[in-house]
Amino acid sequence: MNANDRVEPQTPAPLRNPAFLGLMGYRLFTILSYQIVAVAVGWHVYELTNDPWKLGLIGLAEVIPFFCVAPFAGYLVDHLPKRRLGIIAEDLDDDRHMGRQVEQSGKRRVGRLENQRR
Repeated sequence: MNANDRVEPQTPAPLRNPAFLGLMGYRLFTILSYQIVAVAVGWHVYELTNDPWKLGLIGLAEVIPFFCVAPFAGYLVDHLPKRRLGIIAEDLDDDRHMGRQVEQSGKRRVGRLENQRR
């Protein structure tokens, strides 16, 4: 067997794996949704205030938490089991979404009560 006869091991093609495609689709739509929310919030603030300074403050408020949390997140990712950390992060994210839903449903309920009083 000479050097030209060597058989290279086949590497799996990730785009042929349905689980990987699902994960990439999820990541794509998650990132897209965050970008849509950021644009909508900025647009709404600018529409209400017509002040570029306040629009800049909104952008700053969106970035500051990232810079505050990133160093600790890096440490945690390096020292904790990845699976457990992922589960905790998803649970916290779900709790945040549930809190937002409860808050919005409370606002709708209060709005209906105020309309009934009139």
